[in-house]
Amino acid sequence: MTRLANLFQVKLTGAVSQSAAVNRVDMLLERCNAPSGLTPSQVDLVGFATEATGVPSWRCVELRRPTPKAVPLSRLKEWTSEFNPPPGTGALRVRIREVEFIPNGTPQEGTHLQSGTPDEIKERTVFTDTVSLPGLW
Repeated sequence: MTRLANLFQVKLTGAVSQSAAVNRVDMLLERCNAPSGLTPSQVDLVGFATEATGVPSWRCVELRRPTPKAVPLSRLKEWTSEFNPPPGTGALRVRIREVEFIPNGTPQEGTHLQSGTPDEIKERTVFTDTVSLPGLW
């Protein structure tokens, strides 16, 4: 994660298998929806319903599906995207998730992950991480 003036650049680099279907990576900008007195580090739940109130959770604000690019002279791929944090209250974070397609013997171009929806639970996540964003001042 790199801060560039008023936006954040997210980059994930890693080795990929030799299978025809490359794992998909989604990057989600999420906002913490929690009552006062509760810190963002105390909130673990990812919420999907925007109408739900009273349940501390992280809600998807923006979703990016970057296309992987080959890293020269290696088996590595790199996924890069940028987020411009929207105005509003509540802490922000970026959640990155890599999902393996099963079966993975054929390319699955155009297939989208279910990130940020209730169907996300049905996918095989092989990597996930979160990075809290500092406030812009």
